[in-house]
Amino acid sequence: MSSGGEIAALVVQVVDDLYAIPCVDVVTVVPVPVFQTVPGAPPYFVGTFSYRGEIVPVVDLARAFRGSSSGNRLAARLVLTRSPAGLAAVIVGRVVDVRRIPRPSRVLDVPRHPAVADATLVDGRPIQLLSLAHAVPAEIRTLFAPP
Repeated sequence: MSSGGEIAALVVQVVDDLYAIPCVDVVTVVPVPVFQTVPGAPPYFVGTFSYRGEIVPVVDLARAFRGSSSGNRLAARLVLTRSPAGLAAVIVGRVVDVRRIPRPSRVLDVPRHPAVADATLVDGRPIQLLSLAHAVPAEIRTLFAPP
């Protein structure tokens, strides 16, 4: 999926910021369904839903990154990814584009959310890559791992 110094990416918006998710990490993108809540779960963990017979844990990236909800449910989307523990999903505010972007050009050596990788410039604007494998914390992913 990559050519030279570029990667194919799904560009998404979370609150006011743009992020890029490598297309190789994306299983599919779907509208936000109704979730089964999990009592006592952290606020960023919005619950689970069934996708093709598999229970999928869902993290709201806006809540995980900023403590606020993703907002407009009509524009919001779920991005599904496959991890060693099975499917997992994140809510993004909206999908902006699917395009080739330059590989990260800047290492961000600062404390950050485990899902946030390094940055690159797209149309003169910095965009951080997301590692969906790290978006859903391991302790939640393992709760939903197949037996």
